[in-house]
Amino acid sequence: MLTKRYAFCFVFNKDGKVLVLKRADFMRKRPSEWDLPGGTVEPGESEAEGVVREVSEEAGIRISNPEMILSKGGHWKGEDHHFTYFRTDFDGSEIRLSEEHTDFEWHHPLVAAAMVAFTPHRLAFGSLPIK
Repeated sequence: MLTKRYAFCFVFNKDGKVLVLKRADFMRKRPSEWDLPGGTVEPGESEAEGVVREVSEEAGIRISNPEMILSKGGHWKGEDHHFTYFRTDFDGSEIRLSEEHTDFEWHHPLVAAAMVAFTPHRLAFGSLPIK
């Protein structure tokens, strides 16, 4: 069975707040939910390459050398999934959302953790050193 791979990123601004994106209401999975930038890792990509691409596609920002903070697999709805979470610092460039998202906000990690409904994301927030 093929494992579905996903990579997401905690993007921090200079104030220590994390970027969250609001998914568009037409999205098939998790419409109108607050989310972390990231998504499916394509065949032939490493998780780091996938998260760099996804953050660029979803938020219009370039990141380099994201730091892996959590890598965890699991079985859900009859399929194997693997989630890798990274962190990086925001360079201050302009956020340009894709059509998959309608809004973005910056929040303290504890606030952002309460905003996201996706269980793997909520668990991943626990891996962050929170000040």
